[in-house]
Amino acid sequence: MSGDRGAELSAALLRAEVLVRRERFADALALLDAAKRGVAERDLAPDLDFLRGDALARLGRYPEAQAAFEAEIRRFPRNTQTYSRLAIVLGLEHRPIREIDRLLEAMYAAVPTSQTAELASNTLKSMGDAQGASRWLRRAPPASR
Repeated sequence: MSGDRGAELSAALLRAEVLVRRERFADALALLDAAKRGVAERDLAPDLDFLRGDALARLGRYPEAQAAFEAEIRRFPRNTQTYSRLAIVLGLEHRPIREIDRLLEAMYAAVPTSQTAELASNTLKSMGDAQGASRWLRRAPPASR
C-alpha cells in the first residue's frame, strides 16, 4: 500500500471512530465501507472491520456485525476487544453460552494475559453472567486486580 493510501485509510478510520462516538453509526459505516472498497484485502488496516462490526451492532445488524468481527479476528487475532464485542453480539442473538465461552477461550489462547482474563470477566459481567465473570477473574493473578 502506498504511503498516501495508508494515510488516507488511517484518516478514514479516525473519522469513523469519531462518528461512532457521536452515535452516527450509519455515517461511520458508510465511511468504513468506502474505505474497505478502496483497499486490497491483504492491505486492510487493523480496526477497520472492528469499527464496521461496532457500527453494525449498534444499528442492530447483528449477523453482519458478527461477520465483520470474525473477519477482524482472522486478520488480527490479538485484538482482544474484537472478541469481547463479538461475545456481546452473540449474547444479543441469544446464542448458547458455550459458544460465547469458546470465543472467550480463543481470545485467551491468542493473548494469554491477566488483562485478557479481566476483559473476559468484564464482558461476561456486562452480559449479566456474574458466575462466568467470577470464573474468569480467578484466572487473573491477584496483583492485577
